[in-house]
Amino acid sequence: MSIKDELAKIEAEADKRRAFRKTATEEQQKKLADFDRKFDEIKISVIAPAMEETRDTLLSKNHGARIDDKKGSITLVFCREMAAGSQIEAQKNTNCVRFNCERERGLIEVAMTKASSKACGPLITSISSRECSKAFVEGCLLDAASAVL
Repeated sequence: MSIKDELAKIEAEADKRRAFRKTATEEQQKKLADFDRKFDEIKISVIAPAMEETRDTLLSKNHGARIDDKKGSITLVFCREMAAGSQIEAQKNTNCVRFNCERERGLIEVAMTKASSKACGPLITSISSRECSKAFVEGCLLDAASAVL
């Protein structure tokens, strides 16, 4: 075989590898986009309603509470005292429950910072989208609220 034939063979193999990488990248991007959509659906239908109910209940009982809703995450921040906006974080007994879209891993990260455990940092777990049920979300919110109220 001539060098020209060998180079053509090497180039053909390289083209196959590039085509495979491009397809793999496109498939990965589609998977990430699909998980983003799934998280948004769960956030809108399961997490946000539970957080809104919790926030409204806390506010009606003269506690400070707010929801921070950003792309890829939603957080409920609350405290025992009546406070508003950024003043909530300034309270010594502030709690927060955050649900983050961990798109690369295809999981939902749940972080709960309890007033009683701030010295050791947040409690974090990762769950699949199937595990993110109304009961699970409400359990997280009630657990965090019980440390403050």
